[in-house]
Amino acid sequence: MALPAMVPFSPALCLPGTWSNPPSPKPVAEPLGRSSPPPKPGLAPSSLEGNKRSISDPCLSEGAAKLISASWRRATRLTYNACWRRWDSWCGTRAVDPFSPPMTAVLNFLAHLHFNEHLAYRTVNCYRSALSQTIGRCDGYSLGQHPAVSGLLKGVFNLNPPRPRYSTTWSVEAVTFYPSSLGTNDTLSLRLLTYKLTMLLALSTAGRSADLLLLSTEGIIRQDTGWELMLDGLRKTSRASSVWPSFYPFPPTVATPL
Repeated sequence: MALPAMVPFSPALCLPGTWSNPPSPKPVAEPLGRSSPPPKPGLAPSSLEGNKRSISDPCLSEGAAKLISASWRRATRLTYNACWRRWDSWCGTRAVDPFSPPMTAVLNFLAHLHFNEHLAYRTVNCYRSALSQTIGRCDGYSLGQHPAVSGLLKGVFNLNPPRPRYSTTWSVEAVTFYPSSLGTNDTLSLRLLTYKLTMLLALSTAGRSADLLLLSTEGIIRQDTGWELMLDGLRKTSRASSVWPSFYPFPPTVATPL
């Protein structure tokens, strides 16, 4: 689908207080709280660079700035940096400062991702989050919460609703039948035992595959009632107020697991 032609600027995209008088019906580039000078040479095309700029307060200690930067986990850094590189490239072809863009540039970029790049709603929303972490506030709103940006994302959602990530499911019965047909554990090779344990952990925890990658032999602790498995790192859903759930010993009245 081609990107529609430019249309007259709509007052609905402006927050109260942005304009002292109703705007004339012509394209207007609304600044994000400051002017939009030409792109500065020598800046690394990384959202981390912008994040450092956003917290570079002279009263902020180096330790505090380091902790704020560490709030992004590795996967988030990689995702946001990929989004930022595309945004930086898009701005470079249009003489737009990626750190101080006009609001219309942000809206046009997100629309470009939807219409020209054919990206799904989840992906476009990820770009909004990445830009919001680096670009300054506008009229008291962060970029991601600006009414114009929120309205555009709602339009993407309505035109291209998210589809289920998985259209089919697999049968647990079929998966559990195969290990049970291999025989007793003392007759299995270490490789088959590893596969069997991995499958049982996946079924019993219903966790992500990334959670299994955090398991290591150094985190195995023997208890009186069984074995405790500790994760060597943070899960994707780990929060400061949440902990890894405990596993109770397998009840003796229930059939022995595979």
